[in-house]
Parts: sequence; C-alpha cells; structure tokens
Amino acid sequence: MSGQNMQLKGGVIIIGSLLWQDDLNKNDKIRYNWRNTSLNIDEKILVRLPIRYGRYSRGSIYTMVFSTDCEKKKRLGTGYVIPFKNNPIKHLDALISEARMMAKAEGMCSRFVGRTNSIWASMGIMINKKKVKPEICEVILSRWAKEFKDDGGGQDISEYRVKKEKLSITRKGELQITWPKSIDTDEESKIKEVDFLIATSTKPKYQQFGITKYPSSNEIAHSVKKIQKDTIL
Repeated sequence: MSGQNMQLKGGVIIIGSLLWQDDLNKNDKIRYNWRNTSLNIDEKILVRLPIRYGRYSRGSIYTMVFSTDCEKKKRLGTGYVIPFKNNPIKHLDALISEARMMAKAEGMCSRFVGRTNSIWASMGIMINKKKVKPEICEVILSRWAKEFKDDGGGQDISEYRVKKEKLSITRKGELQITWPKSIDTDEESKIKEVDFLIATSTKPKYQQFGITKYPSSNEIAHSVKKIQKDTIL
C-alpha cells in the first residue's frame, strides 16, 4: 500500500480561535484564508472533547488544551469537527499538505511543531480505526511519524500532560483521545463517516512557571476579567 488512491474523508478538530479569528498578525487574513480554502465550515459538527483551560498564553489568558484526565473523569468540553473542502483525500501528500496548511494558520510556519524559544504545540492525527483498514492506518501513521520527527516532534512529549495523566499525544504524533461524539445525535452518523482528523495539541502551561498544574476556576476567571479590563481601558 503506497498511500495512493486512498479516497479518505478527513477533517480537523478546532477547540479555539482558529474558528473565529481571521488574523495571526494584524490584517494578514491567514486564518480566514485557510478556513475558506481548506474547510467546509457550513458542515461543522459540535462534538464532545476532553479539553480544559490549561495553557497560559499570549495576553495573559488561559486557552484550551487536550487533557486525558477530562476523559477519564468524564468532564468533557465542546469543540468542532469540520470536514475538508477537498475530500476525499486521495493520497498521502494531500493529507500532509492539509496538515501543514493548518499548522501555518496556527502560527507554526507550516511545521508539525510550533517553535519560539521552545516547542509550544504539535500537530496530531487520529484515525477512525473502526472504519479504516489496518494496512492503510499503518501507511498513514508511518508517514505522519516521519514528518513529525523531521520537524523536531516527539522530543518533549512528556510536557503534553500535567503530572501523571496519560499523554494527549504520542512520540509519533498520534492523538491519544477517544474518537469524538456529536452532541446532536442526528449528526452522529456524520462523525462515524470521517476517516481521520487532524488537530493542534498544545502544551499545558501554568503562568510563567511551566507545566506544574492546571489553573483553578478562580484563576481562569481572573485572567478573563483582566483581559476585559485592559480592553476597556
């Protein structure tokens, strides 16, 4: 199996500003253009996901991360699954291209990992193994792992969790969360039809102290109030 003529239906998981923010830098329209080029926004599906506020981000506000603890404790949040406009994805190069376009929209310079002084996020993939044949899964994951490693992914994988919770992503760039379920049961069949999903997994970060714990509800609320106050001023 070479990865040619795969005929797979793919999509993305979005849990944050990729859905509503148009610019990375003022008036660059990078995210707006990516959504219009790559995604069928009108077909987005609201799903349950193991997410929580966990990354102290630019602007001193907490943003979402995947957390396997949320899955374990059945404390799920919501996000969107959005299919690619170019479905079906017919070969591996097209799949990797979609991932790199998403990475560019995230501010990761089309790389599988986001770098500033250190890696802050990684592109991850999950495959619907109830639907996709094992030999095709193997081909996809092998190519993904190569791209991931070539871009520097996997070296800091222990930082994609807090304390002893299960990692949200593997050393080879495979997301370790359960296949999402639609909130609207009438749309569940659409989720089951998808063959693979791509998402950005960001590292938890507690203020300036690195990955030590998840913020409390009071700390999250305080960060939001600070942003609102600064915006008004």
